[in-house]
Amino acid sequence: MFGEAPSTLRERKERLAAAMAEKRKRVERAALEGSLSEFVAASWSVMDSSSYLANWASDALCDHLTAVTRGHVKRLLINFPPRCGKSSIASIAWPAWVWAQSERSFLSGPQVRFLCGSYNHALSLKLSNSSRRLLTSPFYQNYWGDRFMMMGDQNSKHQYDNTEGGSRIATSVGGSLIGIGGDVICVDDPHNTEEVESEASRETVLNWWRELSSTRLNDPKQSAIVVVMQRLHTQDVTGAILDESHEDWTHLM
Repeated sequence: MFGEAPSTLRERKERLAAAMAEKRKRVERAALEGSLSEFVAASWSVMDSSSYLANWASDALCDHLTAVTRGHVKRLLINFPPRCGKSSIASIAWPAWVWAQSERSFLSGPQVRFLCGSYNHALSLKLSNSSRRLLTSPFYQNYWGDRFMMMGDQNSKHQYDNTEGGSRIATSVGGSLIGIGGDVICVDDPHNTEEVESEASRETVLNWWRELSSTRLNDPKQSAIVVVMQRLHTQDVTGAILDESHEDWTHLM
């Protein structure tokens, strides 16, 4: 008679719990948006079945990719040995993290358009599909599902777009570059380890790289290029960048 009805008290507790949960989510989302390293650690189970072990190399990679997103670095060359998680971070997690950013700029936010390439079509599609799987995962949707949606009429392994104008296109050495471009070009392992000793194979890759890097940027002044690869030959793509490029490249190795 003098107290609240049980149903009213229960509803108040439920609303309070919901408000506290929403506040925790906002705090967690801000932390994940602010740190690519934390985003990678939190999303690793979506990308890989193995346990994630944070280390200075992955943190350095995340720091440099963050510098690209913030507009501080426009040309980034990364040389990492195999099996260090470079593809999971640079080709899968990083584009998803960029789209999660609430502060928008040419290289930050869900409107950013990625053009990603590797040495063959199968690898390019695998990386593209893995990044799309992360974008549509319960983990990602819990924090950023209200920011954008995937476009139903362009949502394939080769290319997917979102409702804010962003896109991710997968290409590969030997594939056609006609009619495609990116605000960010991300090249991940352009050489096949089994073919890199062949001069003809290297020249095919280098011709593809030169065309990709010189003609496929949406805005040459604002767009960014990231190359992440293991060093395989003195005349590989890394060698071409170091020997031929007149641009200001940041080199992480």
